[in-house]
Amino acid sequence: MMRIGMAVFGGVALAAGVVLAGDVLKVSASDCRKLARHIPSADVEHTAGVDARGRNVVPADLPNSPRFDLPAEIAIPITIDLAERTGLVDDPGVEAEAFVGLVTVRDGRA
Repeated sequence: MMRIGMAVFGGVALAAGVVLAGDVLKVSASDCRKLARHIPSADVEHTAGVDARGRNVVPADLPNSPRFDLPAEIAIPITIDLAERTGLVDDPGVEAEAFVGLVTVRDGRA
């Protein structure tokens, strides 16, 4: 089945001006650009207030929603539970947490 598929592909490739060299299929840069071109349909763009089926939806930002300010810096500790990771300890009450690092988010950047 695979040989038939490759033979058909090879025939199509030859008709399209593609050069076959042994087991290697070489496609020219201009043909590659033609094959890789993708033009998305207009209906895939996000439209505010409309769901995927075109029905109206309530906006996510509801009026009078509570707002809060984030701190200037958020620290996120990165840890690994060695007891769980290694499987050496089978007691759910045992933790062997190892500190790996700290990710600090400041001004929206980590």
